[in-house]
Amino acid sequence: MQLFSWKRVIKRLANLQLAIGLLFAIGVVIAFGTIIEQNQNINFYQQNYPESNPLFGWLTWKLILRLELNKIYTAYWFLILIVIFGASLIACTLSVQLPALRRFKRWKFYTDTKKSKRL
Repeated sequence: MQLFSWKRVIKRLANLQLAIGLLFAIGVVIAFGTIIEQNQNINFYQQNYPESNPLFGWLTWKLILRLELNKIYTAYWFLILIVIFGASLIACTLSVQLPALRRFKRWKFYTDTKKSKRL
């Protein structure tokens, strides 16, 4: 019994629901990156996101620093998310789109109007 299979990994990466979920997650993270000011010093976050009055009822400066929300676009977990999304697009292209393209190239289109009128 084989524990690791590249075909299984590619099949899971080529899943449309995974790609849509990753795209949604990336969008949510980018929205947080827009709301929370990026690359500021610690004092800025302590003043604007205090523990006594958290934003959205849960977002404090400690959580921002712990989750690296102050530097989202260079955070390791965001880059991993982008790489997985890119791998999903590549897997979808190689396993679904290229075989479909080969089938589409075999289609015959009518160039004569008489043949198309018979339809």
